[in-house]
Formats: sequence, C-alpha cells, structure tokens
Amino acid sequence: DIVSLQPMNEPTLQNICEFLSPAVTISSEMTRSSPQSPQIDMIVLEYATGSRGGYGLPFRTRKDYVIKALEAGVTFELCYGTAILDPKRRQGFLRSLLDFQSAYSSIQKKR
Repeated sequence: DIVSLQPMNEPTLQNICEFLSPAVTISSEMTRSSPQSPQIDMIVLEYATGSRGGYGLPFRTRKDYVIKALEAGVTFELCYGTAILDPKRRQGFLRSLLDFQSAYSSIQKKR
C-alpha cells in the first residue's frame, strides 16, 4: 500500500514533517521508518488551490520541512491534472514546479 497525505496549509505540513523520523536502510534497495513513526510514502502538493488565483501552492514550503520528509524517505508529488485542461493553469504548474525544484535542488539525499 502507498500512503499519501495532502496538507492544505503550512501548519498541517509542519505537523506531518514533525512526526516523521529518518529512514533506516535495510538493504541497498529498501528503506523503512522506525517502528514508532507513522509510515508515510508521499506528500501531495496541490498547486491549483494556491493564493495566486489557483495558480500556485496554497502555502510556502520551508526547507527544513522538506529535509525532514526526505530524510524519512518520503517523496513529493505535484498534481498536474488541472494543468492538462487549462493552459493558464499549465503555466502556473510549470512555474510552481520550477520554484519547487530551484528552492530544493541543493538538498541531497544522505547515503
């Protein structure tokens, strides 16, 4: 099973990331969280509910939240469904994607 959460505001994202603990490497292909932490596989960010008229993320993601999530083995998903239907939303999606990528491309996974 894949467990994903979609925070709708910054405090919810903060709470999700606070409850995560760093992933433990089992083998070169598998990782898992410690038994006490909830198992979350993915955090879904819906850009179409943003403050710029539905053309951006509804809140700012902080680097420390992203680092905690990545250390716990969680991945991020930016939903693109609405970008397929509307050219203006497509531009907003691409802008959000580039903003997210440029802000967090310097974060490297620990090996």
